[in-house]
Amino acid sequence: MLYFDYAASTPLSENALRSLKNSFESDFANPHSAHKLSKNIAKKVEGIRCSFLDFLKAKDQYELYFLSSATEANNTVIKGLGLNSESKVIFSNSDHPSTVNPLGFIEKMTGAKLFEMPLCHDATIDFESLEKLVDEATKLVVITHVNNLSGSLQNILEIAALIKKKSPKCHVHVDGVQAFSKVEFSLKDSQIDSYSISAHKICGPKGIAALYLKKGVTLEPLLHGGNQEHGMRSSTLAYPLVEAFFSAAKDQFEKLNDAYIKAKELNLFLREELSKLHQNISYPFSLESTSPYILMIQFKGISSDILLRHLEMKDVYISSSSACSSKVKGLNPSYLALGIDSKFHKNILRLSFGMDTTKDEVESLINEFRSVINEIGMLIK
Repeated sequence: MLYFDYAASTPLSENALRSLKNSFESDFANPHSAHKLSKNIAKKVEGIRCSFLDFLKAKDQYELYFLSSATEANNTVIKGLGLNSESKVIFSNSDHPSTVNPLGFIEKMTGAKLFEMPLCHDATIDFESLEKLVDEATKLVVITHVNNLSGSLQNILEIAALIKKKSPKCHVHVDGVQAFSKVEFSLKDSQIDSYSISAHKICGPKGIAALYLKKGVTLEPLLHGGNQEHGMRSSTLAYPLVEAFFSAAKDQFEKLNDAYIKAKELNLFLREELSKLHQNISYPFSLESTSPYILMIQFKGISSDILLRHLEMKDVYISSSSACSSKVKGLNPSYLALGIDSKFHKNILRLSFGMDTTKDEVESLINEFRSVINEIGMLIK
């Protein structure tokens, strides 16, 4: 099997799987009970919480809360800020549905006014236009650190500083799911108010995620009940998932820099070799403006669905959009916001790498791609 859909989800790392097995056997007690078994688990939770804060050098300025998914983290911020009809919100339709759709809900329920994030031709944020757009009425700006489709990499630290200069009370939220533990950065001294991450994008288990929230920022929780997670998220904490999340993140951070360099080399190699296979293959976004872990391909003259099915028959797995947008028919609003001509929306493929993806795997992918093109060449217009 050749798997190149890591932006959708990843296999469990060996250490994460080991943590899960061991913890499911031994850490069955409720971490919120009053007896010794529970207190021991609660102590381990707090230790892991501190380690996550250390990963982003965030201990002095931020709290960290465990939740079930990045979708929940993004919803918690967007719905918990108390936005109203006077609130101005800036976001991009190119971003993941877990930010775009709750904003649509808030617009419908409160009358908050949504404004599209100005993007440059390479899908990075247009600083000059954003500076003109932000004013005192701006209560929330949502940014995606690395776009899950294009891989576009944003300079979130400078963007947050620009926003706060124009509107100090504006909440700056960053969806960091595709960047956490893959792109070097820290929250130390940053002006970002919240940052969401997810385990299953970094070789951890599904069902666990986290939200970095700046100290002093208050949000109305989505769930009310036993006031777990310091009142931010009621529900019994799934400790085995937390421990496996930590194991996966620790592995990733240990090899972050070397893996980033390797991913750039693989990305460049793949671009060069795929371009030789057919003149209709191109890349809407440059390697310089994107994370090397995500490569968007445009293949004119052939539906991406046809390519996906033929590659799938060879046990090769890639995607044509995010898993959460795979049911979208007709125009793709994310592609439209990224500036991709609507006549090419059916010709987009996304390849995404993991830290352990090898050059042998990439060469095998190229060979299978070549084979598919030879088989269906008569269909390419």
